[in-house]
Order: sequence, then C-alpha cells, then structure tokens
Amino acid sequence: MATRVTSDAGEFRAAVFPFLERDPVLNTLILTNVAERADGNRPAEDGDSVFVSVHDAEGDVIGAAMRTPGRPIYLGALDERLVPDLVEVYTDLVPDADGVGGSRPAATAFANQWTRSTSAARSPTTPSGPRSRSTTAPSGSGRWTVRR
Repeated sequence: MATRVTSDAGEFRAAVFPFLERDPVLNTLILTNVAERADGNRPAEDGDSVFVSVHDAEGDVIGAAMRTPGRPIYLGALDERLVPDLVEVYTDLVPDADGVGGSRPAATAFANQWTRSTSAARSPTTPSGPRSRSTTAPSGSGRWTVRR
C-alpha cells in the first residue's frame, strides 16, 4: 500500500475521481469540493490543500481524503483499515488540524489514532445514528467530538 500527496486539485481529480464516483453519495463532499477547485470555481484561500490518495500494490486507488485550508480533514467513505496511513501523512503535513469528518467508523478510528500518535489531549465522543458523521474540535476545549 502507498499514499500519494498533492495540493493540486486537478491532479487529485484525475487520480481519484473514477474510484470516488463508484459511491458518489458518500463521497459527494470530496467530489464537489475538488471539482470546484480544479475548475477554478472556488475563491483562492490562504494555505495549501492536502489531498491524499491511497493505492494498493497494483497502483489502483483504494481510498482518498482531503484537508482544505481552515477546514477539518475529510475522509468521506474511507475504509477504516486505511486510517493509520492517513494519520501518518496528516500528522506530518497538518499537525495543527483540529477535526476530522467522514463515515463514523473512519472518523472515530482517525480521531483515536491521531490522539495516540500525537499524544494530544483529545478524545473522540461517538454518536448514535446513521453511519455518516463529522468530528470537530470545539475551540479551546482540547477535545475532539463526533457530532451530527
């Protein structure tokens, strides 16, 4: 397994959209956000985006995530088994990230792994309900919470 990182929305779109479009409902946030950036339909922001794709041994995309300036990391419908590789990338490139969103299993696994990896004083709270949730850190609280 390998991860590839880019800040270029067009490059990311070319690499991961065929994979993400297999489940456009669960990946709509990534698909829409990246398409708007690649097409130039989103205003310029301070800072770089961090787009990450995960590839199997044959080079096929098996997962994708993004973090755009001022926003939490977003995992979409990521398979939670891919979380450790993404935590490693994002702790290196965006150590000040304060939240994660996506499917509840992946977001919770990411928050737990992030906490272990960074020794941060953040602990996730898991909700009840459908599988898609987002996780954000309330300002100044030092805790990550998963909320509807």
